[in-house]
Amino acid sequence: MLLTACLLAAAAGVATYFRPWLGLAFLVVVNPFDLPLEMGLTVYTNELLLVGVLGGWLAHVGARSRWRTLSWPELLWAVPFLLALLLSALNASSPVPVVKQLLRWLEIVLTVWYIANSLKREREVKTVIGLLLVLGVVVSVIGIIQTLAGPEAGINAGRDLLTLYEHSTMRAYSTFGHSNQFAGYIILLIPVAFIQFVEARGAWLRLAVGIATLLMITALIFTFTRGAWLALGLVGAVLIYLNTPKKLLLIIALLVAVGATVFFLNQGPLEKAHRSVMQRLESLKNPGGEDSVNFRKVCMQTAMKMFAAHPLLGFGAGEFDRNIRRFFDERYYAWEAINKHIHNLYLQLLIETGVLGLAGFLLWMGYLLAVQIRAFLRMPYSIRRQLLSGLIAGSVAFLIHNNFDVLTIFARGLHFAVILGLSLAVLRLPEEPEEQPVPAAGEAVPPGLSAGQVPGAPPGR
Repeated sequence: MLLTACLLAAAAGVATYFRPWLGLAFLVVVNPFDLPLEMGLTVYTNELLLVGVLGGWLAHVGARSRWRTLSWPELLWAVPFLLALLLSALNASSPVPVVKQLLRWLEIVLTVWYIANSLKREREVKTVIGLLLVLGVVVSVIGIIQTLAGPEAGINAGRDLLTLYEHSTMRAYSTFGHSNQFAGYIILLIPVAFIQFVEARGAWLRLAVGIATLLMITALIFTFTRGAWLALGLVGAVLIYLNTPKKLLLIIALLVAVGATVFFLNQGPLEKAHRSVMQRLESLKNPGGEDSVNFRKVCMQTAMKMFAAHPLLGFGAGEFDRNIRRFFDERYYAWEAINKHIHNLYLQLLIETGVLGLAGFLLWMGYLLAVQIRAFLRMPYSIRRQLLSGLIAGSVAFLIHNNFDVLTIFARGLHFAVILGLSLAVLRLPEEPEEQPVPAAGEAVPPGLSAGQVPGAPPGR
């Protein structure tokens, strides 16, 4: 496996050197199948692949002396956050966890920077979007099969922690190992798929993208992750508003399809899944009696105790699990769920890197989103503008979902970087030149064109 991963990284590096955007295609295809590799310390296949891609891209830029043509702000605005991660080492008991976390965040930052500077043509963006949707469908189908197969199926062996209501219902986890992480992946794609559906040119393409969107929404339902449902509901309402009334009939058709899917879930062998969905929603009527709500309340209380101990620099990036035992009773029924992270990205940053770290992260995110939203508001209505709205919506949904979990680790963090980088690339695409009408025989040639320059005219001898 290690040799295969190294060869794949080398191939990705060579491809990226000659065609920088191809590295992103490698990342998109391999990302959902991220695996740990033991090399004295745990390294993931995505990390090796990223080393090859970034190495190939930097070699490409250096060989052609294009450093001055790069856009630097998305990298520079992340520097305060990266410095805060580094400063948190002053309170850490060991530098190793800090270095690991610094490298993982640096991977995300560099991925955003690389993508924003590598995609220069619309067809490159379209190819990457197509790959994203195809992979989204693949992982969604896997997740749907897992839920329909049930907890007793062999493919779900050893996944008892991912079942609901006395182990009666299996939560979809696909290739990601956990339902929340799977939801964090597809929630980035559903808004993009929705935009592709309403803006598709051609009935067959619209049908294909509509089915893809429906499959991803169904998989998200089967994760039984209410934080993701909430996040998608919020950004989905905004996207529907932005596309009404121009695409009203298409939106109604998609909503009817979603409604029909929910109705179908209440029939025959799928009745159990429907009942579990309704139980997940109805349980929120009494938050005090809901285990998940109480658990996150405990997480919040624990986080505030830990923050008070080191408010400025935190305990050190990656040092949460080493220090949680001082603030938490290990006899708590959900100890295994809280001993790795606090189930909230922002609280996790606050605990591990203090006020400086959280402020640095919010500064970087604020810059990236401000640039995207400002560009969106200034663009005239177009497919490019609508695509940008879907990418922004996916990023915002992901950030909302991170109020209920920590989703920036491994494949999900890289996927978030892909969407952020794509957003920046889309808003910087050159405007497509307007096509000049071809004059009919006997008509005057458009101003500024000679007869040999008339679009569609045969070349001169």
